[in-house]
Amino acid sequence: MVDEDVQRSAEELRDTATKLRQLARQTRFAATRRELLNLAERFEQMAAQLDDGSSPQSGN
Repeated sequence: MVDEDVQRSAEELRDTATKLRQLARQTRFAATRRELLNLAERFEQMAAQLDDGSSPQSGN
């Protein structure tokens, strides 16, 4: 069950990243767009860390 929870969390992080990218495409402010895209990338990295079995806080 724990693995299912981790997988679900990774999927939720990726879904959030997708939504952030959609928002970035809709904004007309370049700085805001960059921030949203950077945040989306961080969510993707956290999801990848969960997939790899490491803690997002550990920086591994």
